[in-house]
Amino acid sequence: MPSRKPPISDTARELGDRVRVLREARGMSIEDLGHVSGVHWSMVGYVERGQRNPSLYVLLRLAAGLDVEVSELVANLPAPPPPTRRRRSRATDTSD
Repeated sequence: MPSRKPPISDTARELGDRVRVLREARGMSIEDLGHVSGVHWSMVGYVERGQRNPSLYVLLRLAAGLDVEVSELVANLPAPPPPTRRRRSRATDTSD
């Protein structure tokens, strides 16, 4: 059995947990939520596993499909860490 990809961040994992809890509380499958929200079921799965950062549009569609305000999905989520930037070495810097 292949290993699962880990969540991309704690924030994405927490958001996915919220979506899953709400979906399961409504007795819906991932496919059901995909159908009523207009979001492909595979994207629903990625969001629930914390493997994708959904767009605002997807968040709004999922919230509508779950019959909640989008604020219920995102309230008090931990802020993601800032992106890390790799510094270019002077040896490869060609700007003169």
